[in-house]
Amino acid sequence: MCRGLTVLLVVVHHVSGANLDRAPEGSALHVALLVVNRVTQFVVPTFLFLSALVFARSSSVFSWRRYLGSRARQLLWPYVLWTALYLTFKVVTGAGPGPGERLAAFWDPGLLHGKGYFHLYYLLLALQVTLLLPLLRRLNRLPWPLWAVLAGAAAVQSGVYALNLRVWHLESVGSLALWYVLPLVAGTALGARPERFTDLWARRGGQLTVACAVALAVYLPLGAAQALGRPLNVLAYTAGNWAYTLLAAVVMGGLSVRLARAGGALAGHVRPLLARLGQFSLQVYLLHPLLLWTFDRLASPGSALLQVPLVALYVVLGTGVPLAVARWMAGRPMSVWLFGR
Repeated sequence: MCRGLTVLLVVVHHVSGANLDRAPEGSALHVALLVVNRVTQFVVPTFLFLSALVFARSSSVFSWRRYLGSRARQLLWPYVLWTALYLTFKVVTGAGPGPGERLAAFWDPGLLHGKGYFHLYYLLLALQVTLLLPLLRRLNRLPWPLWAVLAGAAAVQSGVYALNLRVWHLESVGSLALWYVLPLVAGTALGARPERFTDLWARRGGQLTVACAVALAVYLPLGAAQALGRPLNVLAYTAGNWAYTLLAAVVMGGLSVRLARAGGALAGHVRPLLARLGQFSLQVYLLHPLLLWTFDRLASPGSALLQVPLVALYVVLGTGVPLAVARWMAGRPMSVWLFGR
């Protein structure tokens, strides 16, 4: 269910970012879109946190052959295929490389850096995480308290930051799994025992939510400055981003636990919808940029009063249309060929 909520917020994040340029800077709509876009920056760390949490809870009987085979079908194949499809789409729409550069662009920056289209870096990231998760699960054998594990992860992630600053100079460091050591290790540690995360949330959920709100208050001005291209302290921005997105991932997991146990008619309607979104999250993720491209070419209504419901409609269509396509394809060979599932 948390996966479904997260993929919905991915669409919100991308729609808000795509519509920022349409709103006059400084207007109420522009500020609202900017805040929503920066607040929803936790979606990728949350996906990784959840992946680590679920994997750590999975069966202890592990086969590398079976595991890598399923990952190749469900991740590697869609990544290669959709990189080719989106590069072709860019060529057809006049935004792709020239005739003599297309094959090279498919490899680099396409496959090598996840730059076939703006969202495909996540699949490259997920492929790296596939190799890391079985190794990270070995950390659960160490008799370390949770704070020590997280401190070690923070040290490793800080080391990656320093290496990139002084040695690697990678422009697309966000597509590197080591950039997300904190959410990966946190998910692995909290998933070590089935009750560990639920117990933590029951005891510390309120404190974690307050800490997340404080981290957001510190990070939001830095995130807004980064989005607007204004000068900022990169170290402070990065540290704020790490703190906020990690806490937001934990809070998202906790809220999903609470929603799963909640009663009432509203929760009864929301749960199946989020579960269905989670079931088809990859399909929604891969398809929604095509809707955003279409929306971007529609004429702006001009009036801010009309833009607000239009942005909301874009979110609904950007989620609902890919979900409908995925449900229609479910169980058909075309779904396996396109999405590996």
